[in-house]
Amino acid sequence: MAYFAEINSENLVTNVVVGESNNLPPLKVNSVRWIETFEDGTNGVFAGPGHTWNDEHQIFCEPQFYSSWVLNTTTGKYEAPTDYPSSLITNADITWDEDNLKWKSTKLIDDSITEDTDTMLDTPEIKFWNPETSSWED
Repeated sequence: MAYFAEINSENLVTNVVVGESNNLPPLKVNSVRWIETFEDGTNGVFAGPGHTWNDEHQIFCEPQFYSSWVLNTTTGKYEAPTDYPSSLITNADITWDEDNLKWKSTKLIDDSITEDTDTMLDTPEIKFWNPETSSWED
């Protein structure tokens, strides 16, 4: 079974369909191209609506959510300019902070209280990851 992504004139994937033959050359019908996509990452990410086709690298790419993130031209995924934190904080959400170009930890639950129910903090605890010291800082 083969999967083919429908690519519009702006290289955006609009649809993915199942086909019967493998390894067909890219097809073009009325300015719409059909390019085979693979689940094993052969040509980037497995295509889905909202992904894009990168002609230069011949790969499907996931959406770029942050302008600072850089395309990995092998995987088709965008990567943060700094590695994901190697140390996590209990009961905290780790997200990318594009304004500061750092990983951000937001903790909403007070885990110092030993009750059966979660207790919310009055003020969220926010820390930023420092990759040079491999630690969280205020």
